[in-house]
Amino acid sequence: GDSRWSSSAGFGDYDRDGDLDLYVCNYITIDWDNLPKPGPGMFCTYLGRPVMCGPRGLKGARDTLYRNNGDGTFTDVSESSGAFDRDNLYGLGMVWADLDNDQDLDIFVANDDGPNLLFVNDGKGKFEEQGILSGLAVAVDGRNQGCMGIDAADYDNDGLLDGFVTNFSNDYSTLYHNDGNLFFSDITGETDLYTAEWPLVSWGTRFADFNHDGWKDIFHANGHVTPFLIKEKLEEQYFQPPSFYLNDRGTFRDVRKLAGPDMQVGKCGRGAAFADYDNDGDTDVAIANLNDSPQLLRNDRRDRNHWIMLRTVGRTSNRDGIGARITVTTGQMRQIWEIKRTVSIYSASDPRADIGLGEATKADLIKVQWPSGKVQEFRDVAGDAHYVVDEEKGLSKGY
Repeated sequence: GDSRWSSSAGFGDYDRDGDLDLYVCNYITIDWDNLPKPGPGMFCTYLGRPVMCGPRGLKGARDTLYRNNGDGTFTDVSESSGAFDRDNLYGLGMVWADLDNDQDLDIFVANDDGPNLLFVNDGKGKFEEQGILSGLAVAVDGRNQGCMGIDAADYDNDGLLDGFVTNFSNDYSTLYHNDGNLFFSDITGETDLYTAEWPLVSWGTRFADFNHDGWKDIFHANGHVTPFLIKEKLEEQYFQPPSFYLNDRGTFRDVRKLAGPDMQVGKCGRGAAFADYDNDGDTDVAIANLNDSPQLLRNDRRDRNHWIMLRTVGRTSNRDGIGARITVTTGQMRQIWEIKRTVSIYSASDPRADIGLGEATKADLIKVQWPSGKVQEFRDVAGDAHYVVDEEKGLSKGY
């Protein structure tokens, strides 16, 4: 069998043939009969204590891109397509996203203790790796980080998808601003995210507009990997509460302590999935905790902002409309949302678009660009309702 330790996987129609292709992140290659022992060796201690080795010193595993053949089978096209993890990096999280606004899906991969990868889709079935050239591979000072969770979304409403990756402790989780033309800047320090992140080991994450003011916020789960910290009184703790940052028109405020008692509880969090599980019109969060029960954090909003939630149904495009781009205009504000299930790490999320309208009671214009190339427009759509957008039938109310 395959000896690679797979970590995350995501579906996206990179060749726009109506079938969902699959990218699989692989972390390390395991030899179960010769596992390294904690303690001895350069990469088998932490804070002077013996721990499980890695990732440095272990053999990385190459990621895989599988093309959907349309008949229930898949073909490994990693090398032939150019979406090729040449250095066998420690892959953890990935997201499909149109980062260059050319109407096809690119691949952004978060790697542990190595440069992140950006495979840019040329629209003809081929990719070119541009992680370093784009600025998404490393931190602002050129360091590799211990990247794990990942997302891409337009947090500042400028029409370009930005990036966010969560990282290991004694570092910060990184916000990359899309400057256009496939250039990204690490602006974490400029958005008030830097200091709060330093002692955290951060995992599943997403941009989402939790208070429906029209600006996408950031949530991520946290939890350490070294159990000896349970008995230690250090700044780094094994059990860590999640992080929650409200977007204040392009900068972020740490509001976890204001988000209810359950947001103060330390856990060893890993995957985080995002969904409107109770269909009340806002995004809730489910967290998978190591050696513990999962948490379901229900969003009980106290604001009076309005919203629209959209589920896409593809016909010529893939069934769930994965990769469709939705643009919602209310007054002077224009928001974009790309439909996806894979985001964060170790999880899959509700693919519906959750759009905050702020004080507006309707969307002036909703524009849907389908993977097939079809474009639909709907005007004066009433807020505070769930809708279905069908590639053939158009817009109707429903879940």
